[in-house]
Order: sequence, then structure tokens, then C-alpha cells
Amino acid sequence: MPPRYHGSPLLYAHRGVHHHEPENTLGAFAAAIELGADGVELDVRRCRSGEVVVFHDPDLLRMAQDPGERGRIVADSDYNQLRDVQLAGAQRIPLLDEVLDLLLDAGLRINVEVKSDLPDRQDLIAATARVLGGRAAAERQQLLVSCFSRSMLEALAATLPDITMAWLVAKPPYAPPAAAGALHPGVRALDVTALQAVRAAGLAVNVWTVNDPERALELAALGVDGLITDELAALQRALQMRSTS
Repeated sequence: MPPRYHGSPLLYAHRGVHHHEPENTLGAFAAAIELGADGVELDVRRCRSGEVVVFHDPDLLRMAQDPGERGRIVADSDYNQLRDVQLAGAQRIPLLDEVLDLLLDAGLRINVEVKSDLPDRQDLIAATARVLGGRAAAERQQLLVSCFSRSMLEALAATLPDITMAWLVAKPPYAPPAAAGALHPGVRALDVTALQAVRAAGLAVNVWTVNDPERALELAALGVDGLITDELAALQRALQMRSTS
């Protein structure tokens, strides 16, 4: 495991480390642990039978190996159907609880992005709150909950008051809701002045998705708290070199 570098932002593996294993799978998260990520970012949805699954897309078009499964919609499928779908590398769609067990036991921070492009937001809010709220108090301190929907974030904050809520935005203006303890802005349209104002107000700032080592160094110099990346190893090398130069 690479050493931590003093004064550098935390590095979150975006959907796990998915160069060799499919994103958002136990294999990708195990790779993040192996490479020494500080945390991971993952996506959650609710399936028809009520379980919270870790999966980014609303359907299986991009991820299923069997062409016959690619038309399946997550929200319209029971988990006993989804768990049998083969992804690349013989991986499968995991439950949020399974992923939490793996990552919390390894001591990683977890950024749970609650998806908002689904037919029943309230069902997902309630199901996610049950899973996360059922964790021990010490484990909940390792969690962030992020969302693009202001109303969903506020509802989750009301149900999970001891978990930090992160406002996801693609571009300025940022204007985080009162429930937010963190801002997660997209790297492609950063407003540095607004970013500094958010940090001065006491919110943590974790930027997504940062894959360029030079850009990572620039953001580290600005004092951001975390970087969400697909290129974990490259950013680790860049930040380690910065800390020893």
C-alpha cells in the first residue's frame, strides 16, 4: 500500500478501480483496497424487490455480457434476477450492504452517490437510509452521501443526520443547500473563486472526475479535500512526488 502524503487531498477511486474489473463491482472495490485508495465513490439504485444495489446506469445495456440481458431495467427487476446477470470478468451486481462490509472493514471512506434518474425517488431515499442508518455509529463516520438532487439530499440529511451530505454539481453556481457539509463539483467547469468561498464557509470540497496528474497537483495546491479519480495510481504517484520534492 502506498504511503500517505502529508497535506495532499484524499483520493477516491471512482466506481472502484475498474481498469481490469467492471466498475462498481466487488472486484473493482477490492482493487481499490489493494492499491491503497483513501476511499471509493459508488452509485446506488433500488431494484423492484426493494434492495439497494450498487450500479451506475438505469439499465444493463452497457454492462451485461449476455445481449439478452442488456434491455433489463434495474428499477423493473427483482434482485434475484439482477444477481444472476454476468458482468465482465464473471463479476456481478452487488448489494450496497455487501460493498459496505468489504470497504468499511478495510477502513476506506465511502462516497455513496444516490442516483436521481429513477421512477420513485422516495423509495430509494427510504431504502438507502435503512441500509446506511443500520450501520454502527463509527462506521457512519466513514460515509458521505452525495446527490445531484437538492430535495433528495435534504430528505436524506433529515433521515441520516450524522452522515455528511455532499452537493453534486457539474458547474457553477454552486449554492449548496443548508443540509450539505461538502461540495462535489465537476472538474471541467471549476470556478476557483467560488470554490474558495465554499471552503471558507467550512464545507469540504471533493472534485470529480480528476484523471490528469497535473490538474490534480493544481487542485492540491488550492487545498481541496479530495479528488475522485479513474486514475488512482497515476494521481498517487504525482502527489507522492509533490510531497517529497
